Amino acid sequence: MEQQTKEGLMSSKRRRKKKARRKNGANHGKRPQT
Repeated sequence: MEQQTKEGLMSSKRRRKKKARRKNGANHGKRPQT
């Protein structure tokens, strides 16, 4: 049970960071390109 909670937290943090990075990258790339 302890390991599952740790993996869930890590996955959530990694997913949030990836999503934020992708959104930032898309916004930055779309703004100058348009």
